[in-house]
This record gives sequence, structure tokens and C-alpha cells, in this order.
Amino acid sequence: TKSTPQGNPERPLNPLALALELGATFIAQGFSGNVKHLRDLIVQATQHKGFALVNVKSPCVTFRGRQEFNVIREHGVYLDESHDPSDWNQAHEVTQWTDKVPLGVIYKIEGVPTLEGVAEEARKKALERRSFESTTELIEVFR
Repeated sequence: TKSTPQGNPERPLNPLALALELGATFIAQGFSGNVKHLRDLIVQATQHKGFALVNVKSPCVTFRGRQEFNVIREHGVYLDESHDPSDWNQAHEVTQWTDKVPLGVIYKIEGVPTLEGVAEEARKKALERRSFESTTELIEVFR
């Protein structure tokens, strides 16, 4: 672009690997050139209980026309049943691909406590530990 004619000097960020390292329990990557597949990934992510990320490859047609779409179509690999999304090590390997673009559910595990669930449990325990007969009694604790 005009703002960076020599290209971006920053090292690229790998959002898939970052999400995996941060503890996401659902990680997927889709392509805007395949809307049905992308829609299915987004539905799965919204139904997942926990930290979910769907990275969307959406090439800029303004500057590169259809060129980048063709690159993704050529190098995109739809993950099939040979990929086990519950295997963290396998997911990590997929996030490191440099010659292929993984498409599909890369990592998914169930049963991990969610932030919402942990907060609700903490709230319940706090209420169990201390009960007050009245609001006045509660206020007196803080005087």
C-alpha cells in the first residue's frame, strides 16, 4: 500500500497459535470464499461453552483483486477426520503450517470450566458462607 510501500516490517502474528497458547477451547479457521463452511464454523463456535476463536481469511480484493483468493483456494487444506481436534499437540502442529492454510476446526475440547461457570460457583460459595438476616446486618459488617 502507499503507507508501507516496502511491506509491513513487523513480524506477523499467528492468531491460531496465540489462541491455543492462551487456552482457547475452540479454535477454527474459515475462508470468506466458502460461506457455507464459514457459517458452520461460526455456528459451532457460538454454541461452544468456553473461549472460542474463529479466524476468518478474507482477502482484500481492493489491492490484490482475486489473486489472494486464488492463493487460499490453492493452499487451503480442509481438515478431515484424520485430524483430531481434541489433541492439543496435533492442533499446535497445524497452527505452525507455513505452506498450507488450515481450514476447519483446529482445536476443540469440552468440559473445561468456563469463566462464567467459575464466577457463578464463586458467587454461590460466597452466599453459602455468610447469610444475613437483613440488609442492615450486612451493612453493619462494613462499618
